[in-house]
Amino acid sequence: MKHQESMNVIKKRLIQLGVKVEEESVDIVEFESWLKKFPEIFAKYQHQGDVKIEKCLEHFLTFKFLQISSSDVFIDIAAAGSPFVDALNKKNIKSYRLDLAYPQGVNGVNIGGDASKTPLPDQFATTLALHCAYECFQGDADILLIKESERILKSKGAIGIIPLYIDEIYYNATSPFCNQAEISFDKGAKKIWRDDQYHVPFSRHYSPDAFYQRIYQSLSPKMKGKIIFFNNFISLMNHFKGQRIYCNFLFIATKG
Repeated sequence: MKHQESMNVIKKRLIQLGVKVEEESVDIVEFESWLKKFPEIFAKYQHQGDVKIEKCLEHFLTFKFLQISSSDVFIDIAAAGSPFVDALNKKNIKSYRLDLAYPQGVNGVNIGGDASKTPLPDQFATTLALHCAYECFQGDADILLIKESERILKSKGAIGIIPLYIDEIYYNATSPFCNQAEISFDKGAKKIWRDDQYHVPFSRHYSPDAFYQRIYQSLSPKMKGKIIFFNNFISLMNHFKGQRIYCNFLFIATKG
């Protein structure tokens, strides 16, 4: 109940700031049906312990709420080893994956480069998505990504970010096993140690005010943003025993 109360406080504060917030419930039957159509996704994440459902759910929610279809040109940003693009291409949805780890430039479906400064032409894609990646964009890369997405999206195209990590306080989490001198921490954010097996150098958790000031307020007049709040994460965790569900918020910005 404490988590539910915290999410409601965050939702209320976002609305007070002027952020458009829509509330949705995840349809568990629809999600499980979708997983059967995308067996590659579950196969990839089935050994991820208590977050395997969360990882699958993130892809389902972007697919549904970005309305990805065969008319799209889709890019999975910071895709790493995700099979999502291959699964979409099998269904005749033209798709690419972008990551710093890939060789520079466009090589088949792989795009190597900085997501905030891509090698792509204007109006290249209709749909962009990030799955558990945006929080790792250090410095002003989170802001620059939104500006770059506007450039490479076609009119009426959209970018989706899930989870959008928003908490009651603004903080940057970092692993004590990483070189702190190499990390760009946000001014005004609390620094919190993240001592777990993942050794993540940096992850950003906005407060409602920080999200509004850094991202929502900086959207150009051509980009319309909204947050979708998924309100039944407790039901999801009760259904999927032993799983952690934390994709409470999905941010969508649409061009035009």
